[in-house]
Amino acid sequence: MVQAVARALLCVGLLAGSPAAAPAAEAEAPPSGVVNVNTATAEELELLPGIGPSKAKAILEARRERGAFKSVEELEEVKGIGRGALERLRPFVTLSGKTTRRPLSRRARALHAQERMARRAFVRRVPCVAFVALAAGLALAHPAAGERAPAQSGPPAQTASRVVSINPSLTAILLALGAREVLVGVDDYSARQNPEVAHLPRVGGLHDTSLEAIVALAPDLVVFVPSVEQGDVRDRLAALGVAHLALDPTSFDDVLNAIETLGRRTGRADAARERVAAIRSARERMLRDRAGRPRVRGVLVLTRDPFYVVGGGSFIDEMLAIAGVENLGRELAGTYPRASLEWLVAARPELIVDAGGDAEAARSFWSRWPSLPAVRDGRVVSIPEGVATLPGPWLDRALRTLAQAISMAERNASAASQETP
Repeated sequence: MVQAVARALLCVGLLAGSPAAAPAAEAEAPPSGVVNVNTATAEELELLPGIGPSKAKAILEARRERGAFKSVEELEEVKGIGRGALERLRPFVTLSGKTTRRPLSRRARALHAQERMARRAFVRRVPCVAFVALAAGLALAHPAAGERAPAQSGPPAQTASRVVSINPSLTAILLALGAREVLVGVDDYSARQNPEVAHLPRVGGLHDTSLEAIVALAPDLVVFVPSVEQGDVRDRLAALGVAHLALDPTSFDDVLNAIETLGRRTGRADAARERVAAIRSARERMLRDRAGRPRVRGVLVLTRDPFYVVGGGSFIDEMLAIAGVENLGRELAGTYPRASLEWLVAARPELIVDAGGDAEAARSFWSRWPSLPAVRDGRVVSIPEGVATLPGPWLDRALRTLAQAISMAERNASAASQETP
């Protein structure tokens, strides 16, 4: 499931509608335990990182055909599981004994979704148009060495000159502000997908952040997004006295706050103010343009398999409202909830915005449900991966992308109505 949702987006992805991160003492521990792949049900297999319904089904089919797995390496022969996926699964898989891994809580699932969206926004190179884990907002940090955003009272923090970013959204913000020269290290996803930082030292990924690699770079500031996978990073950095800044980009204004905070901390306050002003101007302009126009009942689909949509409380939800969409996903619990097609059929959306990036695949998929008003009336539109789902520096472009998609849907519906006898 991690891979599927990650590829769908956008660092909310967040890569996702997580509640504001809690203090370290209240943070939820990463999921623990193992899954016995020789006895696990489909639901238990989906507790493994990167395993959604289709891969769980493939594992069960392989088990029925060949019998019990004799080694973990045999999982690599299962359709959809390659070497990379196998290495991520290895710590959580057993061939005997009980399955001890348990589902995440709602809060943890929301944090997972944000990171997944972030990763999808960067797995395939697309214009950075702020979601997407996914990421910044309130800065939470350990009192020993961390900071908060907005800035606390007292003297301003020292301008950082050696920054390590371990989140793609934050990396995108720093690059947009012209702070490339202060970056001395980045996460694997930022390095792989962004030529500007491809040559920088890497400090690991979402599941394997290397504290040793970070410390070796002698940073004067480490920036990251709190997540289940990196739950202990803040505490470990604080214990070593390494200055750090945790940013959680849940709402639209949280993202703007993150831009301003990173601008202040890297001596790019003017660039940050200009970027934020451009985003606010785009928001106000769209609100004026949509004033008095009827709202359309719709849903933004993050991934089709597994089926995740945008719920309430995130910056994407706010952008949908600004663009004139009544987000039906708000009916579901969570910021980026997993939904069912049965729910969607009952909700009868008039608009479907598919964030998968493949327009042809989206059309083919949704054509299976011609009774949906959005499908019947030609209001199914696809937007590029990551463009409206990355919580980074380009929310103004994200708003324009959504507006263009909605306008296209309206034109399609109008043309379809004229063709109907």
